[in-house]
Amino acid sequence: MKETGIIMSGDHPVKCLDGSKTVTRRTWGLEKINQFPDFWELAPTGYDEEKGAWLFWQKQTGEGIYIKCPYGGVGDRLRMRETWMPSAKPTTQYVIYKADNPNYAEEHQGEHFKLAWRPSIHMPHEYSRGLFLPPQGQLIHRFTSPYGIRQIHQLPSQG
Repeated sequence: MKETGIIMSGDHPVKCLDGSKTVTRRTWGLEKINQFPDFWELAPTGYDEEKGAWLFWQKQTGEGIYIKCPYGGVGDRLRMRETWMPSAKPTTQYVIYKADNPNYAEEHQGEHFKLAWRPSIHMPHEYSRGLFLPPQGQLIHRFTSPYGIRQIHQLPSQG
């Protein structure tokens, strides 16, 4: 089983934890397809469980490529990574999450120190407060937007 951090920003961490956000969309790993999305189509066989990847066909040449989701597949686990900082006061919880308290840094600045949010990409594993169960499913969806094709992950509800 693979465990992967998935970056959440804004109020998304809170929405994931309270169960109101149950789907997330990502385009990472689909760059080759999204360069010319009209030239590619998802193969009728779709997801190959043996390879753990989606099969795409190039419409004109018939070339096929398998693309694995960089976040894993069904049965793997996702953990939330979000903007954070260590608490300025030792009497409070050790980690402050920006999604819960976006003005914390400004409100608790000291005369001799400056508080700064740390990016979600640098969040240590043990500070992650949302360890999701395995994704319930994946699907590929073509959007009619300039962003092209995205993988959609169905997240389990936390309730």
